[in-house]
Amino acid sequence: MNATPQSSPSGVPGRRTAPQTGRRRAASLLTAVALTSGALVVAAAPAQAVVPVTCVTPGFATAVAHPVGANPRGLVTADLNGDGEGDLVTADSGAGALSVLLGTGTGSFQPATTVPSGVRPVQIAKGDFNGDGDTDLAVANDSVDDISVLLGNGDGTFQPAVTRVVTGNPSGVVAGDFDGDGDTDLVVTGSEISNNLIVTTTTAYVTVLEGAGDGTFTPGPALSLGSGTISSPALGDFDEDGRTDLAAVRGGSMIGMPSGSAFILPGAGGGAFRAPVTLSSAPGVMRVAVGDLDGDGHDDLVATEFMGIGLSVLPGNGDGTFDTPTIYPAGTPRSDLAVGDVTADGRTDVVVATGNTPGTLSVFAGAGGGTLRPAIGYGTGNTPTQPVLSDFNGDGKADMATADYLSGTVSVLLNTCTGPVLTPVNPPAAPAPKPVPTAKPKPVPAAKPKPAPKVKLTPKAKAKVTVKKLKKVRGGGIA
Repeated sequence: MNATPQSSPSGVPGRRTAPQTGRRRAASLLTAVALTSGALVVAAAPAQAVVPVTCVTPGFATAVAHPVGANPRGLVTADLNGDGEGDLVTADSGAGALSVLLGTGTGSFQPATTVPSGVRPVQIAKGDFNGDGDTDLAVANDSVDDISVLLGNGDGTFQPAVTRVVTGNPSGVVAGDFDGDGDTDLVVTGSEISNNLIVTTTTAYVTVLEGAGDGTFTPGPALSLGSGTISSPALGDFDEDGRTDLAAVRGGSMIGMPSGSAFILPGAGGGAFRAPVTLSSAPGVMRVAVGDLDGDGHDDLVATEFMGIGLSVLPGNGDGTFDTPTIYPAGTPRSDLAVGDVTADGRTDVVVATGNTPGTLSVFAGAGGGTLRPAIGYGTGNTPTQPVLSDFNGDGKADMATADYLSGTVSVLLNTCTGPVLTPVNPPAAPAPKPVPTAKPKPVPAAKPKPAPKVKLTPKAKAKVTVKKLKKVRGGGIA
């Protein structure tokens, strides 16, 4: 199969590099996860470039609301029309459609356009499914056993949605290469409800759809995880074996909200997974995300908890195990989250959406060593979900956006982080003064001797020859 062009570890699309293993692969997967969630990825600065410094005053402007369809549940950011600006797409679960907002590069967006998708869309994954360089979308449709695939045209529009049957009602979808053939595959999490006269049973499933590299997918056998639900899929390489692992939330519900425990499905290669590993964390996990919070090159896991317990950080050891989680109290229920550097200090921060009315995006700034500072909240619309991070106005700082479920809007919060005057790394030395040239004396030209006058030759007079007329004398003499 032909490999789908992906962003290389060097950050240059299309550049081929040697296969990666171990910690190098983990780092590249973290980058892929950041891109999938919309997190801002900043390339390394050249030797003479200006390097970001810690914000003296981190902050965000007041949220600006952009109308979309009814009950937006999912949100992704990508460049959909190839203009280099960040665009937004929402999964409007109450409208059975997607809303596409094309960015202007100034932090504003064009009015949303509606794209039909499927019944009750709840989450979106992005990737290049057919290798044409344009962003394509996969949408998890709750309440029906299928997903929708929409191939991008590269101008902000999409081809008609094509549905793919999966096992269980989808709760989430992620894109990655799970069988190692270079083509983008999809993993769908979902739950199937069985009813009889006495008992209602819910079974959790994971379905892998292998991509052919041309935009089509073949569903493989569904992996049953037993009773309960499954949600919030996220990708990483937690044991650093070069295979993609799946993190998710498994459990039942608490006051009608999905709640359970975090677990890992280690990748086995060929699109398969090994037995699930349940992780020790605070009770009532709702969502998980992957990032390197302590800067050791290993994938860590971040989980939000229900009932106001807050946020858990599980440091990864790089061998598939995790250290004891650190819990950060929050005081209000936490749901969807994103990881990225919103304070421009090179440390990973965590942004969490709270399901309040009005809602809040809480920023837990990284403090180094895997620790987080107390949260600072910024107002959004009602019931924010699926926060994403991207630079929407081209100032080099990560802005935030979230889908407001009850408001039917997208809230965009531009980063107002300010810092000290930035100085170049290894500034070039001041140029040496130019030497003053010494005046050169003009040479005195030597006198040129006058040439001797030419002697004009007088032409000789033509000799006059007197021709005597010979007279012939009688007798033969000369007279």
